[in-house]
Amino acid sequence: MVGQRYPDAEALPSRPALDVLVADALQLEWDGDRARWRRPVAPEEPSSSLRSEAAPAVLPTALPDARPARRTPEAQEAWEFDDALRIAARRRDWRVFTVDPSQAPMVVTRVAERVEAPARSLDTELLTELDALIVERKINPAVVTSADREGPSGRDWARLRKLMGDAAERVAARLGKQGDPVVLGDLGLAARFGLGALLQGLLDASRRDDGPAVFLVVPRFGEGVGVAVDGGAVAPLPVPMYSPAQRMDVPRSWVENRHRG
Repeated sequence: MVGQRYPDAEALPSRPALDVLVADALQLEWDGDRARWRRPVAPEEPSSSLRSEAAPAVLPTALPDARPARRTPEAQEAWEFDDALRIAARRRDWRVFTVDPSQAPMVVTRVAERVEAPARSLDTELLTELDALIVERKINPAVVTSADREGPSGRDWARLRKLMGDAAERVAARLGKQGDPVVLGDLGLAARFGLGALLQGLLDASRRDDGPAVFLVVPRFGEGVGVAVDGGAVAPLPVPMYSPAQRMDVPRSWVENRHRG
């Protein structure tokens, strides 16, 4: 066959000299039982069971007493809260953190640090915009102070509430455009002047695709599923939520850093 295809080629030697040429050129060997060329069969590797018997036993990388200790219930509680906090920030959600009143300022700071955002006082934000409106509208600051001192029974209370409402609109618009999470404490003025629209505006901002996460830290007030801000001499201000899951009670274990022990 080779001679017919390549008539000018030299004649091939006979076996066994041909075996050497074929082995070198084609890596084939002669199978005498089947009278044909075949590729050599690679030696079989030992089975996994044989290898496991021959291989030395794998020693553990740590001694039993060097294994991580299991979390205590308090540490687990703190870890779960911390994880939920970070997830809410990443998803840019609305969260209402209820806390013991004595711990509220510290929790605002801690939450802000955890999500790498500034801690803000809603009272300060409102007063900043109020001062700007007083200047822009050329209002006598003494009139504002007098109206605030007289309270809801005073003759200028309605005007002051309207002015605070205008300041609240500015606060909601400005904070709603923040890129970082908005962490707010000090909601006293919002309750005093019944600025529910401000809280609703912040909630609506957090629900936009480009809106920020908004976290309110609210001292615990009363019982029940709902959350309200103590208004002092006026009615409590309900905090809007679309789901009970948006409320998170801050555990003492997280305040005490049990998850970092």
